Amino acid sequence: ELHLSADPLGCLYLNIFNRGDQLGWHFDRSEFSVNLILQPGISGGEFEFAPDSRPIIDTWDKFLPDEAGSLLKAKCPPITAGSLYIFQGREAL
Repeated sequence: ELHLSADPLGCLYLNIFNRGDQLGWHFDRSEFSVNLILQPGISGGEFEFAPDSRPIIDTWDKFLPDEAGSLLKAKCPPITAGSLYIFQGREAL
């Protein structure tokens, strides 16, 4: 079951990307995030995320850079119009 946030100002986030725009790696503040792709980019525009990466990032200083990167296991699903991605935004980088 999905429910809107009780916060009327924070129940929906809308991102519009124009040529040259980007959004760097980050954790969302919400428990779950939903991304609906309305129109894929002509080039680039990849959607990449690392499931269950919060524990790795929280202990990042315990790993060598090459080890940490390989532990993240980032995914890059195909981007097509109408694609819907639901993931744990607070736990996925």
